[in-house]
Amino acid sequence: MELVMNSSERVLETIAVGGMTCAACVRRVEKTLEKIPGIAQVRVNLATGQALLLSDKELKVDLVAVEESIIKAGFVYQGKAADRSLSTQEREQNQEERALTVKVVVGISLSLLVMAVSMPGLIPGLKQIPALFLNSFAWGLTSVVIFWVGGDFFRSAFAALRQRSADMNSLVVLGSMAAYSYSVLIFLIPDFVTSDSSPNALPHLYFDGAAMIVALVLLGRLLEFRARRKASQAIRKLLALQPPVARVVQGKEFLELPVAALKNGDLVQIRPGERLPVDGQLLTGTSTVDESMLTGESLPRRKELGDELYAGTLNQLGTFIFKVTRIGAETTLGQIIKLVDEAQTRKAPIQRFADQVAGVFVPVVLVIAVITFLVWNFLVPDPSFNRALLNAVSVLIIACPCAMGLATPTAIMVGTGIGARHGIILKGGEILERVHRLTTVVFDKTGTLTTGSLRLTAIEPEAGWTPDQILQLAFSLEDMSEHPLGAAVVTAAGEKNLTPEPITDFSVHPGLGVQGICHNKLVFLGNVRFFVEQGIAVAEHLLKRITLLAESGVTAILVGEGERVIGLLGLADELRPSAESALETLKRMDIKLVLLSGDNRQTVAAVARHLNFTEIHAELLPADKIAKIELLQKQGEVVAMVGDGINDAPALAVADLGIAIGAGSDIAIEASDITLVSNDLNHVAVAIRLSRATLKVIHQNLFWAFFYNVIGIPIAAGILYPWGITLNPMIAAGAMALSSVSVVMNSLRLRRFI
Repeated sequence: MELVMNSSERVLETIAVGGMTCAACVRRVEKTLEKIPGIAQVRVNLATGQALLLSDKELKVDLVAVEESIIKAGFVYQGKAADRSLSTQEREQNQEERALTVKVVVGISLSLLVMAVSMPGLIPGLKQIPALFLNSFAWGLTSVVIFWVGGDFFRSAFAALRQRSADMNSLVVLGSMAAYSYSVLIFLIPDFVTSDSSPNALPHLYFDGAAMIVALVLLGRLLEFRARRKASQAIRKLLALQPPVARVVQGKEFLELPVAALKNGDLVQIRPGERLPVDGQLLTGTSTVDESMLTGESLPRRKELGDELYAGTLNQLGTFIFKVTRIGAETTLGQIIKLVDEAQTRKAPIQRFADQVAGVFVPVVLVIAVITFLVWNFLVPDPSFNRALLNAVSVLIIACPCAMGLATPTAIMVGTGIGARHGIILKGGEILERVHRLTTVVFDKTGTLTTGSLRLTAIEPEAGWTPDQILQLAFSLEDMSEHPLGAAVVTAAGEKNLTPEPITDFSVHPGLGVQGICHNKLVFLGNVRFFVEQGIAVAEHLLKRITLLAESGVTAILVGEGERVIGLLGLADELRPSAESALETLKRMDIKLVLLSGDNRQTVAAVARHLNFTEIHAELLPADKIAKIELLQKQGEVVAMVGDGINDAPALAVADLGIAIGAGSDIAIEASDITLVSNDLNHVAVAIRLSRATLKVIHQNLFWAFFYNVIGIPIAAGILYPWGITLNPMIAAGAMALSSVSVVMNSLRLRRFI
């Protein structure tokens, strides 16, 4: 099975970028990289820290130019995403988390000390210490918090300034430095401004507010970081399925080598309880392998000589040797990881809108902060420099667009991760809105609603014969044939441990049947026309039975010996066990169901009756399927197509949403938007519900992010001051951090979906 991202754009490279903290950072990275020749578009995901470099042409991206541009923009270039092993990512994330934790602990501890010395009247013993000493002590501690704990804010803000832009870090720096600079100025020049309450008293210093702003924003960033690590666990769990070493056969010895050192053609030994490191083909031995991580099926599969094996699956019983056929990103597991990774980086239209808003949001907030300061310092009755400064600082802090930048990518990350764990690959955030509007699901029949392979469903012997005798004679003839009908007979005989009788003078009559000599008697197997041409009469009751079977979707073949019919076999493409329950679930979701098939009308009608389809179209060519889907779309329907075959690929591509089942062809999977790794059709409804739930969470996140700013900024600017309601910078910083964490936690609620 090969899974491919469907897109007209070619992904030139996926790179890892460090140092991004908000949606404005995302816009800055995208704009910077899009200036590089050959890169048509860049999609950056704040939650994954990755950037997709896209182009509609086959080009080789200049990674040196990419690295220089990222560094110049003030961010960290971390190399190709594909080159970053799980251990490397874990190590870097652990280091980043430890560094953040240390700074947060130091920042909060020092901020609490600054708050304590800023309120000596509330703490016994501090009142006796001279104010000059306490304020000097507060100044020193605050300087450590501002310039060491908050050092990354300054580096990022100045990098943005060099790019003639502003981001969340700019707001934090402006807000904290405004409070800090004001406090230093008042401490050094007490007469610079007088207190609002008493002209003879010293105005209040805001060292505590400046320190707490930095500490709380950094605390919010730490909580976001930890939440994002939880949200991205799906990919890490998939990566962890691949063992780090493999036991390679070299002559008569076994040598343990890193999986990265394997190459196609190597022979690898697997023992009971071990996971397969790469894809391959079984050469010696037999076993049962748990493939639930790929297929979702709980029962292990028996593996014999020549069977395909997949990386990450769990060997259960036997020891065997297999030949490596696919390594690294080429393995089925590697392709799934790549699809999930790229899906989490591709943006829904609603996310692109949020990023565009964030790109202009920071400059607008700066203007609002300046206006707030001017109004409170010059235009209101009884103007106050203190109040003007505090309100302006509060506006800068509360408006940080962290929540806006995390609203969509965290939800998509969690949603696609959940889907991947349950065998549902959603190929990008852009499909979520189409799923939300979905009204009709169109199903292919063969290989989708049915298994796609014939099975023996009936053995009806004539008088004097037993079912096993009829099956054994048919098996003896079909064992020498390569016809698909014959394969079903051979499989059924094998399940009963029957052995074929010797056949001589075997001959095939294309489109009719086969014949041969068994124990000196002429034997036949074929359709009614074949028997008529051989001069063998077919009884009326058999003809009626054949008609009844055909109406129920069963193909009948006759078995004859000498000059008479001795029995009848019924063969059918069986419905998937999950088909009926899956369709009932979709009907309860008020989704219209349509059946399209290239099969004959009689067979399609039989399946439709069994599954209660009200609209069916049979004997369709691929172009006919496209026409039917386009007609539904013209009627206002938003159409999903579920298919598996090469002939379904055009219809999957033209539908508003293409869903391919994992047993299908590579071309069908490539043309689809959602891939069901297993063949369980119940996952169609699960995929739709998961997509809708993810989009609902995105809407909730964006609503609260925008609502928070729409409400918070006016309050911070002092609109409720006449009623005694204000926000000082410290409270604003806490509220801003809380909004970001709440968005991430809301996204994590999706983990309870299944």
